[in-house]
Amino acid sequence: MQVCSTSGIAQHTQALRAMMDADSDSPCPGMEGLVQEATKHALESDLPPPLRDLEMVAQYQRMSHYGLAGFGTVAAYAEALGLDDQATKLKSIVSDIYRADEYSSSLAESAQKAVAQG
Repeated sequence: MQVCSTSGIAQHTQALRAMMDADSDSPCPGMEGLVQEATKHALESDLPPPLRDLEMVAQYQRMSHYGLAGFGTVAAYAEALGLDDQATKLKSIVSDIYRADEYSSSLAESAQKAVAQG
């Protein structure tokens, strides 16, 4: 199972830019805000390590859900416009993100059980 990683996210972004013929390297302000929040709540927090693990997963999932909203909407637009190749690529990206989200949920459940037993 491939999990969405930083390189996976970069590949998804690159694929989207290629479809749009966009050369902009401008960061997404929304995602930048989510990264700042993740840094604050997970990496810079005083949480004990097991709870920090749970918080890191939660923050990753917030970012994943933001990506799902964007890529899912663009996939729907591409399909509605009859851009079949682009719609197929975008739907594949959405599937990757969903798989990563499911994997993240299983990690969170495992971490939660470890905290509860700890």
